[in-house]
Amino acid sequence: ILKDLELQLKKGIDNVEAQKEEIKKIESHQVELRVRSSKEIKEHETFKTSFEEALKAQKMRFDEQIQLLEQTKTAQIETLNTELCTSREAENFKLEVIKRGVSIISKTEKMESYLRNAEVHLNEEGEEIEDQYYLKSLKSW
Repeated sequence: ILKDLELQLKKGIDNVEAQKEEIKKIESHQVELRVRSSKEIKEHETFKTSFEEALKAQKMRFDEQIQLLEQTKTAQIETLNTELCTSREAENFKLEVIKRGVSIISKTEKMESYLRNAEVHLNEEGEEIEDQYYLKSLKSW
């Protein structure tokens, strides 16, 4: 019985030793996994930081391009407004010139009509007598 007990004790001790070895292997593997996880976390953090910086730089470039486009569009709109105002002023000036021209033509036609239909009065010496009505109408035109 004692030998059986010794044998069982020895098997138990061997079994405990084997389990200790297994535990050591598991602990070693866990340490290895922690180290690997730690490296992966650091790599992920590095990648994340680099990605965020690149994203921030790209956003800044987009913002600059948007601002440049807005400035360009604003300048173009201001130029077009200036050109439109200048064009309107020129058109208004042309319209005024045309109105004055029409007015001058109208007055000229009236004077021509009056002169064609006017009677010429001569005095006894053959000199023309000025028509007061004609002189007054010239002033009113």
